[in-house]
Amino acid sequence: VGAGRVGTAVAELLRRRGHTVAWVASRTESSARRAAATLAAPVADLDSPDAGKARRGRGPHMGADVILIGAGDDAIAEVAARIAPLAGPGTVVCHFAGALGLEPLEPVVSAGGGACALHPVQSCPSVAAALERLPGSVWGVTAPPHLAAWAHELVAEVGGTPVDVAGPVRPLWHAAAVTASNGLVALLHTAESLLHAAGIEPALQVLAPLVEGTLANVWGRGPAEALTGPAVRGEAATIERHLEVIGATAPDLAEPYAAAAALILAAGRRAGKVEGRTEASVLALLNDARDT
Repeated sequence: VGAGRVGTAVAELLRRRGHTVAWVASRTESSARRAAATLAAPVADLDSPDAGKARRGRGPHMGADVILIGAGDDAIAEVAARIAPLAGPGTVVCHFAGALGLEPLEPVVSAGGGACALHPVQSCPSVAAALERLPGSVWGVTAPPHLAAWAHELVAEVGGTPVDVAGPVRPLWHAAAVTASNGLVALLHTAESLLHAAGIEPALQVLAPLVEGTLANVWGRGPAEALTGPAVRGEAATIERHLEVIGATAPDLAEPYAAAAALILAAGRRAGKVEGRTEASVLALLNDARDT
């Protein structure tokens, strides 16, 4: 329900494992039909009289052992309420939101169904990318005790590695994923913009070997040991030169640069690489740049 990229890809991966996709439903007819074509499944109308009969197994195409909610985070509770009549005993409903636990699925549980929250730590810009990347990814699993083993098996069927995540800390789980993925992209966009300001093209080709080498250091030594740079070393004069030229040539990038440098500085402090006096002197420069 909800023809999102992850939900559609999970359904297709399960179909390739021999499962039957009974039906597809989505907010718009066009998205439902796209997913239905991918999954070789009929489009279901959740508002039809047949949908109300499905719980007793009388509705055509509607009976299902597992219902996957591929809708956006804000729509999951509403979707769960709509499909609750379909989710009697023996049916498990899963959503893929990283920051949400089982609470949005309460209507399903009240109707006698089971509930699981499964979140892949992966970037999936398209269904095709999701089909390629989800196998081998780690999944955060939140499930009641009687469904925990089943949820692990489902993740394994799509080639994933399950990790149990308690419901209350799922926002931390998701925040970590967002920081590692979207945060990295934002930092690279800032670095690319700085090179554009310097008149250097193609910027990403300049940065690619550096990023690859940095990630190799992280995987080999861990983030704390891989952390380096002028902020960590306390080279205030270097940072001051950065800020001076950025302010003169690309003033809109001064605040993003200072924010990134402050993040590096904080990481250095947590890793025990930055002394208090050094942190104070560098932070003063960065705060001045962010205030102007």
